Amino acid sequence: MLRPVSATLLLANVAFLVACGFTLIPSDSEGGRGLFLAGVALAHAAIAGWFLRTEGDRHPFGLLAAGTGLAAFSIAIPVWLGGPVVPVAWAAEAVALTWVATLRRHTFSAVVATLLGLGAIAHLGLFEYPFWRIFGSDVTARPFLNASGVTLLFILGALGVAGAISRWRELRLVLGSVGFALLIYAVPFELSGIALLAAWSLIFVLAWAADQRLDAIPGFVSRDGSEQRLDRLFGRLLVVPTAVSGGLAVLHAFVFELPLRDLTIWTQPQTPFWTEQGAAAGILVVASLAFAAISRHAIERHAGIVATFVVAACLMPFELEPVPMLLAWSVLALALFALPRVIPGGLTPFIASGAALVALSFLTTLMRVAPPSRLFVDARQSIDHPFFWSSATATLGAVAAVLAFASWLYRGTRSSRWASMLSGVAVVYLVSVGTVDIFQGRVGGQVALESLQKQAQVALSILWTVLGVGLFVGGIIQRARTLRIVGLALLGLSTAKVFVYDLASLDASYRVLSFIGLGILLLVSSWAYQRTVAPDVRQPGETPTT
Repeated sequence: MLRPVSATLLLANVAFLVACGFTLIPSDSEGGRGLFLAGVALAHAAIAGWFLRTEGDRHPFGLLAAGTGLAAFSIAIPVWLGGPVVPVAWAAEAVALTWVATLRRHTFSAVVATLLGLGAIAHLGLFEYPFWRIFGSDVTARPFLNASGVTLLFILGALGVAGAISRWRELRLVLGSVGFALLIYAVPFELSGIALLAAWSLIFVLAWAADQRLDAIPGFVSRDGSEQRLDRLFGRLLVVPTAVSGGLAVLHAFVFELPLRDLTIWTQPQTPFWTEQGAAAGILVVASLAFAAISRHAIERHAGIVATFVVAACLMPFELEPVPMLLAWSVLALALFALPRVIPGGLTPFIASGAALVALSFLTTLMRVAPPSRLFVDARQSIDHPFFWSSATATLGAVAAVLAFASWLYRGTRSSRWASMLSGVAVVYLVSVGTVDIFQGRVGGQVALESLQKQAQVALSILWTVLGVGLFVGGIIQRARTLRIVGLALLGLSTAKVFVYDLASLDASYRVLSFIGLGILLLVSSWAYQRTVAPDVRQPGETPTT
């Protein structure tokens, strides 16, 4: 067994020796300090060689001296590059003692290696990257090509070497998590803006790739199950830096690069998608696709793909005007609805995301492109587009087409029925806006404004009634209950409009016209239902009723 006094004296001696040498050698002489460290390494290698040869290769003092010599030799490289010697020395000594502890299962070396590693990390957080300056640090012109960056890279290299030396999967997971945590903490001191977003996204992808690789390696197996519980505890340890780096990347993107508070401010860049917002979205899209490609579980792959579409949808308001943006959202929703046919097992997340995007497109159309005020003739509005050739037709038509495609794609399901009904609603609203636009375009002509307003409302009532009758009769002929329900709903809406609005606002002639048209069409619908559906539902021997 290695005596604690002997080990302490050896480490204290080498620390005192290095401190004296660095005091005597000027700070601007990196080459002289490097040669001095090489001499210290050779001296300790000689001591280790003597003990290991005379006392055997398992002699603890000889192994400790060998580790100290390796540490001194490894310190020389970062010293030549200008890095601070204290954390570099502690990290190098920790790696050397890790090698000793792994090779000979020496517990004391493992404990000292842990303490030195923690000391190096603490030094990094107090002196190289002080935590109290994380939000107010000045980004350097040459990221990572400075004393702090060299120290960080050396400590990360030490963690990597220690993980490669170690034979324990759990220790590799701990060291990997610590390394990624240091990177996540240090990059705000070195980078900013798009570069910081790219760094956090890269850390997210690398941490997830490491987790997937190490998770496939079997851990300890024991009869009592205690080590299995330990393996479950450490098995997904890398998920923590993955989640933190991914969360920071998303937070930075949607607070600074793609601020959510500006989503309602539509601008038109001179070069769409060649902006900082486009670069930020591109970084997130690449990270999401990489996450999906690396993941071994279906739910994780689906989450990465859905995140890609969400980022693309959030980018559109920053790059496009309302109408092109809504068309782009419709295309994204169409792709989401079609993905389950290409990627098995992703029906629910893809359909839910596509439905949310379609709903957002329709609501945005109602607020920005074709608000309900377009159903009334207004003197303050001007219409100069051709018949049904408008932005409302484009956006509402895109929504209706996407919903119709989804209804056809998933025909026979409840989702299909809802999609077909909502597609019909979009078409009805489109035709209604286009009908009122016909009268809106005549404002300022020979016909008075009040007369145009009344004519538009009569035309709207007749339109809804005709469409309702058409859908109702079509549902009767096709034996489609959904069409009948939609037709009846539209007939009810037109009837309510005639009694509530037309009866109170229109002149007598327009009232008569509305009532006559509505009554005739309702009678036609009743006759068609009686002739086609009613005989099928009568009981045997029952006489027909009028």
